[in-house]
Amino acid sequence: MNARFTSFATYQDLVGYINCLLAGNSATFCYNKGDKAAWGKKVKCTIGRKTFFCEVADIGPVGVCDLNPAALLAANLPEDQELNVQGEWEWAD
Repeated sequence: MNARFTSFATYQDLVGYINCLLAGNSATFCYNKGDKAAWGKKVKCTIGRKTFFCEVADIGPVGVCDLNPAALLAANLPEDQELNVQGEWEWAD
């Protein structure tokens, strides 16, 4: 499936978290807002010619894959830069 790959905790993620807090929700609720039961499932990701495997930690907006530093490292992408690129993913067996 096509997706937009982003680095975890981008500026937009932090703004959403702060807005959730300002709406009166708890820190735990705001942090876990997108989490679903897919935790632990493996996915195969491809960005350009780079293919790597990740483990799902949560499910957020449709079509967006937030990559944590370990996933960025696995993809040989910079950990300290904000990522926002198109790619593809599929469930791994």
